[in-house]
Amino acid sequence: MTHSLNAYARYLGASYHTKLVASTGFAIERPLLDAWSASQDLIVTRTAIGNVNIGFHELVQIFHANPHWISDAEVLDYMTTLPSLRTLADLNVVLHPPGVLGMVLHSPIESGMTRAELEEASEREYMPYRDFLRHDGGLDDHRASPLPLAHPDDLAEGVPCLMGLMWRTRATESLDRYVAARVAEIAFGSDDHHSVLRPLRDSGEVYSTISRYLFDIDVFIVGVIGTYSPSKYFRVLKVLHNLDNIGAVLDHAKATFSSRLRMSDSHIPLHRIGTYLTLDPDTNDDAILGLANQVSSDQILEIVMGRSFPLLKKVDGHGIQ
Repeated sequence: MTHSLNAYARYLGASYHTKLVASTGFAIERPLLDAWSASQDLIVTRTAIGNVNIGFHELVQIFHANPHWISDAEVLDYMTTLPSLRTLADLNVVLHPPGVLGMVLHSPIESGMTRAELEEASEREYMPYRDFLRHDGGLDDHRASPLPLAHPDDLAEGVPCLMGLMWRTRATESLDRYVAARVAEIAFGSDDHHSVLRPLRDSGEVYSTISRYLFDIDVFIVGVIGTYSPSKYFRVLKVLHNLDNIGAVLDHAKATFSSRLRMSDSHIPLHRIGTYLTLDPDTNDDAILGLANQVSSDQILEIVMGRSFPLLKKVDGHGIQ
């Protein structure tokens, strides 16, 4: 039996509001799409992907168990009948970004703010994904203003919280900077045994370490999760402000990054490589691994140079995702 996997995209908008509302709408309609797909011997996924500096788009992936049963054109026609791009905007609900991203942003997202962009998006036609990325009116024509970052919480001693720093970065300017940011995640505080913040966890002072490049909003965060005390908070900041030893953990970080990519098939599936393709339509697994091996200490430090913002947020019932 012949199988096929094809991908298509259409532009959503420049605002993170638009991306969050679209993603939530897609999740609400997922049972409906799954039921229809199963009846057609298909697997269809849709997601919102992109960044505030390069714009957001809808990515649709179609896996045919039997390509002769139904065409991609018929699947995309069905997709346009789903109202998810308008549903939440019309309801004008307040959305909270999940996990760390929600803690970093200054305030929740009002879905009604993005109604005009979503109405325009719902009228656009899908294009093959690689053609979309190479299109003259592509993602780089759309840029949004940076979202305001949250102020530190005023915490009492003993309260569970996330303590650390965050930086605005421009890791979406090129593929090599983006790969460097992903390697930096591992080098700083990903719970990897060789990460910069690992000694704080091994000492028992904190529950966990965390580092994320938040691709959607171009913010890099590094910190620990533990109970708050002023002395502990300042120890974390001292480590992050003295990064002369970053080179000592870099080789381990690059090796870890490369091994995680190799754990899949020899060719990275499209759903795993989507953010890389957003930055460079011609990228492939060999290109990513090559760039990872070339990451230098200077690149890592450049990502976190400049003005930093304190990250001190209470961990509430939503937890860290």
